Amino acid sequence: MEKYVGQSVTKGKENYREVTPAAVILGVLWGAFMAASFTYAGMIMGFTSGGSAIAAIVGWGILRGLLKKGTVVENNIVQTVASAVNISVSGVIFTIPALYIMGLHQEINTLYFFLATAAGAILGITFIIPLRKRACL
Repeated sequence: MEKYVGQSVTKGKENYREVTPAAVILGVLWGAFMAASFTYAGMIMGFTSGGSAIAAIVGWGILRGLLKKGTVVENNIVQTVASAVNISVSGVIFTIPALYIMGLHQEINTLYFFLATAAGAILGITFIIPLRKRACL
């Protein structure tokens, strides 16, 4: 069997797992954890990390180490989802201090900030997974 560049080779007739419930759920949970911790760190220090590499390492460790399954592409889904959830953190980190500086901190509604952050994460997940396949072609 010849191997071409960009072609994935599987063993026998087994399916190559890509978008699995384990990958999506792990990505959302790890992304939420990173979002909370990076928001706290960003508010304290004034800057934060992107978290994509951290999501990839932890995703690989949990999928291959704890669950004893997982493919590279499945780990890419974990990293993509966690990064999409975590990316909305920078909006919160830079918006809340700006509102305090402008003297508008009495008008901050926590529910609206939570909903805006959640909407950004959901939109990121919704658009990035289908577009990821198109970018590889």
